[in-house]
Amino acid sequence: MAACLVMISQTNMFSAVFSEKEPLSESRRRLQGNNNNNNNECPAPDLTVASSCLHQSAPDLTLSYPQDVKDHLLEIEEALRPWTQGSKPHRVSSFRGPWIENVWISEFGNFSDTACISDTFGPFVPLFIPWVDLWVNDNPRGYRYPEGFVEAVKKVIRPDVPYITVSQNDQGIIGSNEMPLLHNIVVLSAGGYGHVPIPLLKQDEPPLANKPPSRTWLASYVGSLYHAPHDMRQRMHDYFVNSEASYTYFHGGAWRDVMADSWTSLAPRGFGRTSYHVMETMQQGLIPIQVYTDVPWVPYLDLYKTLGYIATIEELPALYHHLDQVMTPELFLEREAKILSYRDSHFTKAGVMQQIGLFLKGSGDLACAPLPASIRDVGDHGQ
Repeated sequence: MAACLVMISQTNMFSAVFSEKEPLSESRRRLQGNNNNNNNECPAPDLTVASSCLHQSAPDLTLSYPQDVKDHLLEIEEALRPWTQGSKPHRVSSFRGPWIENVWISEFGNFSDTACISDTFGPFVPLFIPWVDLWVNDNPRGYRYPEGFVEAVKKVIRPDVPYITVSQNDQGIIGSNEMPLLHNIVVLSAGGYGHVPIPLLKQDEPPLANKPPSRTWLASYVGSLYHAPHDMRQRMHDYFVNSEASYTYFHGGAWRDVMADSWTSLAPRGFGRTSYHVMETMQQGLIPIQVYTDVPWVPYLDLYKTLGYIATIEELPALYHHLDQVMTPELFLEREAKILSYRDSHFTKAGVMQQIGLFLKGSGDLACAPLPASIRDVGDHGQ
C-alpha cells in the first residue's frame, strides 16, 4: 500500500488555502473573490481532455462543466471538512511523508486568487482529499475509510461533472470496496488502480555518484520475495536462479551498493501494481525492469519504454536474452544518462506536479488509459 516541496499538515481539504482556525465565512470570501471573477463569469472549458480519458472506461458517460464551480468547490470542502480537517500524513517504516497526495494538495490547493478555476485545472474540478491518510490513520479498524466519509463523498459528487484527484492507495479511491466506482472522477494513481499512472514515491534518492563503468551483474533484485499476488516475486527470482543468469539477490541495508554493481534493477509489483523501487531506481539514474502481472503500472509509458523495461514472468527469458546479447556497456550507460536527464522533470515530487499541471491542459507525458479490469489482479471479488 502505499510524495512535495515541504512537510505539511493537512488542516482540511484545501490545506494550502484555509487555516484550521479561519472562519468558514472568510474562507468563502477568499475563494469566491470578486464577483467578476466568479463562477459563470468564466468561459466554459473544452471538455475534450476529460471526455477522452473517462470515455475509455465509461463510453456512455455524459459530462458537463459546472457554472457554479467555485461554489461547488466550497460545497465539497464544507461537506468533507469533518474528516479532512486536521488530517496528517500516514507513516510507512520511518517515512512520515509528505506523500504524493499531500503534495497535490499543497501544490495545487492554493487557488484563492485564481480568476477562473479552468485556467489551472482545464476541464476538471479538482478534489483535494487525502484519501490514503484517511484510509490508514482515521479508523480504529485500520485500512478503511472513517465512518460517514464514503456517504459524504457520494452525496456531494455530481454525476456529470468531470473531477480529478490524486490517489496513492494500491486499491485506488475505492479502498476495500468501500467507495463505489465513480466513473466521472479521473484518478491519477500512484498505487495501481486508476486512469493515469503517476510515480509512486517515498523518500528521495540522490543520483548515484561515481557509477562504475563496468558492473558485476546484468540484473539484481534487492527487495522482498513476498507481497505480490500469484507468488510472482518468488517466481521471478526462481527464473533467474534456475536459468543461471548473471543475477544476484540481496535483501538488507546495503541494497544501493548492489544496485550500483548491476546494469539493471528488477522492480516487481507488490501488493499493488507497482512498487516504490521503480522510482528509487530511476531517481538514482539506474535502469529498472518493472515485472508485472496484468497491467504494467509505470508512468509516462511511451517515455518509460525508452528508459527502462517492462515484462511479465513469461517474457523474462526473451528480455534477458536481449540484455545479454544485444545491449552493451555503452548502450546501458546511454540509457542511464537519459534517465538522469528526465529525473528532476519527471521522477521527483516537484517534477510530477509539473507533469500533472501539463496533463490538466492536455499536454505533457502523463497518459490516460482504461481502468484495469480488476482492482489488484488477485482474481476474486473484483480485486
